[in-house]
Amino acid sequence: MVNILDEDFALVWNLNKEERTYVYPKEYYVDATIYSEISINPGTTKTVDVIYEIDKDAEKPWAIYYNEQYSDGQKGNKYYIYLR
Repeated sequence: MVNILDEDFALVWNLNKEERTYVYPKEYYVDATIYSEISINPGTTKTVDVIYEIDKDAEKPWAIYYNEQYSDGQKGNKYYIYLR
């Protein structure tokens, strides 16, 4: 089982700069299925809806960012899903 939360998926921009800017999904608008921790079996998929609020001056490229974090504190792979 893999446990996920809404805070696992940050929207990141300023990707071409050393100090990146990011936000987490707006709690009020997060799909109820991910608002609290949910579990997903390996090899399966889950679709959820989230809404981010960003500054109108945020420059592209943007990406949804996920960093694996194991229960023992060890960090895993980092994933970026780039948005147009």
